[in-house]
Amino acid sequence: MHRIFQNFIDQLSTAENANDFSEAMRVTAAALDLSCFAYLALPGTEDNKPRLISTYPTEWTSHYLRNHYERIDPVIGEALQKPEPFKWGLSYTSKHCSTAQQRLLDEASQFGIRFGFTVPIHDGRGPVAA
Repeated sequence: MHRIFQNFIDQLSTAENANDFSEAMRVTAAALDLSCFAYLALPGTEDNKPRLISTYPTEWTSHYLRNHYERIDPVIGEALQKPEPFKWGLSYTSKHCSTAQQRLLDEASQFGIRFGFTVPIHDGRGPVAA
């Protein structure tokens, strides 16, 4: 697994555009046997919009961004607090989530998004993406 992440980092460091970045994500997702991926770069301020590169259904990603779900997403919340990659899914139950967070997870499941593997991306200023 270490080699997969090292290759990912190497590809990211040489990426010159969004297509290169998307290819790095695709290769890594395939190596980890994941059917899809989403890269979410958090905005620096509330006035800015998050940046998303994803192979999730467009209907879901549009809905997610339109509703500013990055602000309440429990997976993003965990990525902000942890530097290590983590699995998510069944462990995110209603006892750990607010009503709004549980609604987000329920809506995601309607698009087939029920579990995943998240890699928090932090820089010298703190967490910036996942």
